[in-house]
Amino acid sequence: MINICSTFREKITYIYMAMIVIITTIIFMLLSFYKYYNDLFNQLFFNNSFFLVVSQNDYTQELSKYPNVSGIEDGIALKPNYQDKEIGTLSYAEDLEPSDDKILKWEELMLGGYDHVLVFEYDENLKENEIIVYQSQAMYYLEEELPMVIDKEISMYFQDKLINFTIKGIEKNANPGIKISRSLFDKLIAEQPIFVRRLKITDYNTALKISADFQGKEKNTDFIAGNYEYYSGDNIDEVSKLHNIIEVLNVVSIIIIFAFVIIFTHVIKNSLVDQMESISLRHILGYKKWQIKKYLLYSTILMVILSYLLSFILNGILIFIINNIFNYQLSLLNFFTMVKLVGVILVLASIVCLLFNIKRLNDNA
Repeated sequence: MINICSTFREKITYIYMAMIVIITTIIFMLLSFYKYYNDLFNQLFFNNSFFLVVSQNDYTQELSKYPNVSGIEDGIALKPNYQDKEIGTLSYAEDLEPSDDKILKWEELMLGGYDHVLVFEYDENLKENEIIVYQSQAMYYLEEELPMVIDKEISMYFQDKLINFTIKGIEKNANPGIKISRSLFDKLIAEQPIFVRRLKITDYNTALKISADFQGKEKNTDFIAGNYEYYSGDNIDEVSKLHNIIEVLNVVSIIIIFAFVIIFTHVIKNSLVDQMESISLRHILGYKKWQIKKYLLYSTILMVILSYLLSFILNGILIFIINNIFNYQLSLLNFFTMVKLVGVILVLASIVCLLFNIKRLNDNA
């Protein structure tokens, strides 16, 4: 039996291990920073966006199977009555001219790109046809004009039925829309022939995937499946900065990983070359070629695992120092990611070992 630990008697082995530890630690730190900034980005995304689906078919079960979907809400879609005298328009909708003399505009109650007023909330204290209008960043009125819309009546269509509403209040909300009474909400949900769903998603890439998967799901013109983001103020600059940082980390990570594969392959190959003298000695002592290959494979795997563990410990120490000195909240990579990384490294090391040509050995051994 060959002692696989004998390779650690050579000083050069520790040099190779140090090289693996350094470059592996760099990769770990890059991935930790990527996770940190990506989590910040996703938190901003979650707080300032939602995914809207308006369809003829109910996709609730299909949508709930996606990861990172934290909630699905039922909603109602009401069509503006552009002939209403108490509310104007900013555009030429329904062939009407913009209404500069009106405090409220229909566009201020609707999402950009969707021609209906959405309702996802109700208020137990509201009477049947009373509503609360959301004060979102889409509104253009002056603050002193706000009380003037209270008790005004506006009307909207639910399918072909015109419903008159009385505005009883204004509430600040990130999204445009209105809040209605509980009784009317339940009634309209039960009668609505289409399905209006609002999803809160905790991961930006998941939102992109759902949007791509649902593209063209239905052929009708009223079908909508898309993400709506409503960043404002400092959040706009923050999300832009985080996006740029993540893009840079992506590029740097790809370069480092590519460099790692090249360096790691050369390190493993050189460590095998440096053992040629001991390999020849073992052949003289009667070891078969497959036994020597097995020894090289096991000793290399052991070296890689030890280097990986040292990298993990060093990564933890660096994260602790950075978090305490620079007030970051970096974290170690999760177990699944760590297992994938060590799996890739071990496979790469095994391939190099198995392809290594053991010279000065009898191929018939």
